[in-house]
Amino acid sequence: MHFTPQAEAWQRWAPLVVQVDEGKAGETLEHWLEETAAAGHGGVTLFSGPLTLQQAAELWQQRISCLWPEGTLAIFRSDAPAVLSGWWHTLDALAQRAFLGPMTQIYLPMIDDDKRCYRLLAQQDTPATIHADTFYQIQLTPEQYALLAHDNRLHRLANELFLYASTLTAFPLDIAVVKQRFPSGIALAKQYYPFAGEAECEAWSAHRWVLGSEFYHHTAFIHLTERYSLADSLRIFKSVPEHLDSMRLHYHRPGWMRAIYPTFRRLRCECFPTVFSVS
Repeated sequence: MHFTPQAEAWQRWAPLVVQVDEGKAGETLEHWLEETAAAGHGGVTLFSGPLTLQQAAELWQQRISCLWPEGTLAIFRSDAPAVLSGWWHTLDALAQRAFLGPMTQIYLPMIDDDKRCYRLLAQQDTPATIHADTFYQIQLTPEQYALLAHDNRLHRLANELFLYASTLTAFPLDIAVVKQRFPSGIALAKQYYPFAGEAECEAWSAHRWVLGSEFYHHTAFIHLTERYSLADSLRIFKSVPEHLDSMRLHYHRPGWMRAIYPTFRRLRCECFPTVFSVS
């Protein structure tokens, strides 16, 4: 696939269209992805239809860009399973059929009992006929744009957090763990601090990777949140060197950053006299 000149910097991550035939290179590649890294498998979408390889490439070329509600042309990663799955459920039957076009089936990756496999996203018995002048353009509604922009933003923030947090640890981090626990931390912050804004909850979740996974149990931080907003509490708390000195020693669990501990687990910490949940 080829992105527009405005998105040339992203060309190295452009999707590839591979034909999967029994006993040939495409099938070998598919099995290799299923048997190796989950990240590689998670980025693969399978589809079928009465298409040549060239026709398939031309088909998806029209599905990797979109028009925003105000008319801006932008990249749209419909080839990415996470994006396609989230957007698909906002479409009515007619729009889904238009996206499928001449494709008969689309499968997205999933993990079942620790095994990587595929689930059927959509299928149709009578695919559209291919014409040389067929043109397809994804047009996002304001609601779709808001949904996808939010998910995109969290994805970008998680990437930036992974890069920064990796400079603070003596062991390599797994970006998949960061992308799972950063959003779940935002949800946890919303439960703990119901009057905090979205940006404050994002900052709180990020600080678990920067200050210490359990920094929010520090008595001083708890007292601050009783008097100030969450954003001001974070700012004031970080300005006291004594707080930072005790973080990694008493208020941090490195295993949480490596997903050794479950996402939610009840445990007792020697540093705190109460039982609490770790996200």
